[in-house]
Amino acid sequence: MKCVICKTGTTKKGTATVKLNKKATIVIIKNVPADV
Repeated sequence: MKCVICKTGTTKKGTATVKLNKKATIVIIKNVPADV
């Protein structure tokens, strides 16, 4: 898959950390499957 930011690089299967904010609440989800 091509990189959606630079349009020239490629991505690999990996994991990411997702941080969601809503007013005074912060939810952090670790090891989310992603193409990074």
